[in-house]
Amino acid sequence: MKLSSLEKDLIFRGNLIWLLSAQAICIFPLLIKLPLWIWAVWIFALVWRVRIHLGHWRFPSTLAKLVLGLGCAGGIYITFSGVKGVEPMVGFLVCSFILKIVEMRTKKDALIVLFIGFIAVAAQFLFAQDVIAGVYGVFSLFILLTAWQAAFYSRSVSLLQYFRMGGVLILQAMPFMIILFIIMPRLGPLWAVPLPQGKGKTGFSDTLELGDLGDLVQSPEVAFRVSFTGTVPPPQQLYWRGLVLDEFDGVRWQTSARSARPIGETVDDVVAADVLRYSVIMEPHHYRWLFTLDPVLAAKSAQLKLEHDDRGLLFARRPVVNKAEYSAVSARTSLQQYQRLPAREEKWLTRLPEEGNPRATEMAAEWSSMGLTPKQKIDQALNIFNQQFVYTMRPPRLGTNAVDDFLFQTKRGFCEHFASAFVYLMRAGGVPARIIVGYQGGDYNEVDSYFVIRQSDAHAWAEVWLEGEGWRMVDPTAAVAPSRIERGVEEALAFDERELVGKVRWSGAALQSLYQYWDSVGYSWNRWVLNYDQDSQQSLLSDLLGDAGPWRIAAAFAGVSSAIFFAYAFFNVFQRRRRHQRVEDRLIQAALRKTERRGYRRKPEETVEQFAARVLIDEPKLGIELNRLAVLYSASVYAEDLASKHHLQIAARQFLRHKKYPTY
Repeated sequence: MKLSSLEKDLIFRGNLIWLLSAQAICIFPLLIKLPLWIWAVWIFALVWRVRIHLGHWRFPSTLAKLVLGLGCAGGIYITFSGVKGVEPMVGFLVCSFILKIVEMRTKKDALIVLFIGFIAVAAQFLFAQDVIAGVYGVFSLFILLTAWQAAFYSRSVSLLQYFRMGGVLILQAMPFMIILFIIMPRLGPLWAVPLPQGKGKTGFSDTLELGDLGDLVQSPEVAFRVSFTGTVPPPQQLYWRGLVLDEFDGVRWQTSARSARPIGETVDDVVAADVLRYSVIMEPHHYRWLFTLDPVLAAKSAQLKLEHDDRGLLFARRPVVNKAEYSAVSARTSLQQYQRLPAREEKWLTRLPEEGNPRATEMAAEWSSMGLTPKQKIDQALNIFNQQFVYTMRPPRLGTNAVDDFLFQTKRGFCEHFASAFVYLMRAGGVPARIIVGYQGGDYNEVDSYFVIRQSDAHAWAEVWLEGEGWRMVDPTAAVAPSRIERGVEEALAFDERELVGKVRWSGAALQSLYQYWDSVGYSWNRWVLNYDQDSQQSLLSDLLGDAGPWRIAAAFAGVSSAIFFAYAFFNVFQRRRRHQRVEDRLIQAALRKTERRGYRRKPEETVEQFAARVLIDEPKLGIELNRLAVLYSASVYAEDLASKHHLQIAARQFLRHKKYPTY
């Protein structure tokens, strides 16, 4: 039956499920980032569209569409009022996508819905760019392309055929996608749009109160991953320096504002032979500070503009809101510092509140009256910690004089307790000192040779200024719990507290190994896909082509693209010929080829039945089998008997396998 032009333009009723499924798959990763009322709008739109499909409701009128559009726009304005970032734009996109499905009735409307779907797939990468997000994005494209094929069919097609059409399009596009990814100029990720500030922050802030790091250590989230070039240092030497806390108000420590300047990308030849070179992939934490080993000499990044200050801290010019990679060079040992600490700086780094913690202040004053040198004062403080103190994640609550309570009463604390009390004693004794917060150690992944540093590796230690030596790192926690530095925080705690540490635990070695492989896949994805910058591109093209010149790249692109195009063309011609040949013809020709190998060739003017009669004279059994195939072939092709077609397929397979022809 011929369809009218109007019927041809309408969407086939049986294919509506593809469009609804494609929409659901495309917007699901976006919906989980949006308020619940948008979920309600989506469910309402689905119910309405299904009721239309069943013939119970009508398509929305112009007034209804106006009310729905204004209602969603008003909801977005109220929900995201004052919020800067990508979420309001994504909310508007999703609402438009949802409402369009309700009024969709023609193939032209379906095309618009599918085009919005492609934009929604790109929007998925605004919130996640890991391996799972990449696989899910490709799956979304597969469903969209399948729905695109389904939208233009006006008859029922099998599910397998739909999947085959969408999969072929994805496979055909994949080589060109890879080629374009490799050679296109690297402009930075287009999805690097900041999320609203205050969301998704991980790690510590620029202030520290007693108990802050104890809470942070309970998180298993990854802070960053590090790979070294050359010799890998042991975990106990890895003190990842992030912030300097040099101001104390009696309750909390905080960092003072300092001016920053760009950092160099190379090191002098004098120190180049004794350095550590490493690359860091930083998880987004929505702050500017980065983490390096001290002392950092040089750093560079294709994604971040890097700066450093006079305290040796490394910063990004803007908050890190997406995964970013930077490489750094640090000296293996502390550099000689002969300059004298300025008087103003010395006064600032020995400053304490006028009131509070009288016993700690008095003890430090006694050390000074005894004429102890700064090094002797350091030893005195460490000896105190080494005697009766306990390393624990469940320290008792401290009062107003927190340092006194910790030193002389509770004597139980976490790393920030020891670092805070130590720096307080140093300052009270006239020794310039400050707290350093960052991470210590990390889990080594042997599959891909890199360290995974988690929030559970957060740590605090101290730095003191020694005349003629400069800044010296002192870790008071090592005096109390050396195993914290040697084997990690979990090993340093009592058995009943180890479950508090945020670690990824597996019951067996096989699962642990499997997890390392999976994490290695994610690390490789971050390094070679997300962080494929201009330097990486130049290096790869130079290795592949011998030179990264534009003419050579253009010639290689033209050559590879032409080869792929001709391969596609040859395959399509082959498939077209195969597609135009009937199944019955292929089966008979296969049987005739087998017969020819036995010495019987059909003449051009002979029918299959005439050829079978001629074979029957010399070899009756073979002739009978050929005759039966010929009879079934004629019934299937000329009489269009479906049962004969089915029997022909069975008989031909048995004939080709040297089995006796069955009786029907």
